This record gives sequence, C-alpha cells and structure tokens, in this order.
Amino acid sequence: MAEKVNFGKEKDKPAATSPYVFGECYAHDMIGNFCSAPIMCDTNRQEIMLQPAYYFICHFSRFVAPGSVRIAFSKYCDFLEVTAFLTPQGKRVVIVMNTGDKNIRYTLKDVSSQKTADFVAEKKSICTIVYKG
Repeated sequence: MAEKVNFGKEKDKPAATSPYVFGECYAHDMIGNFCSAPIMCDTNRQEIMLQPAYYFICHFSRFVAPGSVRIAFSKYCDFLEVTAFLTPQGKRVVIVMNTGDKNIRYTLKDVSSQKTADFVAEKKSICTIVYKG
C-alpha cells in the first residue's frame, strides 16, 4: 500500500528532474518493463505516493553508511535474500529479505566471534540487523 503525501502549495512540489520521481502512473525501466517506481507523483492530485520499493531502498540508505564495504555471507534458504556490509565505524549491517509466503526462522552467526542470534523473517518482509562485531 502506498503512503500519500500532500504537496500543499505549488512551490512544495519536488523537482521533476529528481532521479527517483518517474512521473505519472508507471516508470519504464531500461529493459522495457513497466514497473512501479519507488516514488510516484500524481500531479493532478498534487500527491507523492511512496511505494513499497521506497521502504526497501531506505534499508540501504539508512543503515549502510558511505565508505561501507560488502562482506562475505552464506545462506541456506531460497526464500531469503541476504547481503552484508562492514561500516567505517566497525558495525556489521545484515539485510535480510523474505520473498516467500511463510515466516522463516533463521540463525545469524558471526564467524569471527562465533556468536549466534535467532530471528524470524516475516513473510514478504525486509529486516536490517546492525551489530558491533
């Protein structure tokens, strides 16, 4: 479900040149697919609609600091998409996305410290785990 934000006054509209604002209705991507853009504008209603993809992108932009490097990880489940980063502050950021229709229990293990923690990835969700290694 999209979150709607009213522009209010005409001067509050975002610039049409923003790389994340793809105009009315749907964006046309580089390979010819029509897909929902992360941020969509309805100029008739003067609303910005934040789509689910917007919130997925937020996990990366909020928790993966500039200068972070991607680090190795392994996974043993087809329904979980995983990536991991080491930030300049020494924190580890693990982003887990469950693309399936069921909740999935999983264990996160830091191989350098041998510490583990158990989690549940709720169906059709994304979760970010930040910890000091």
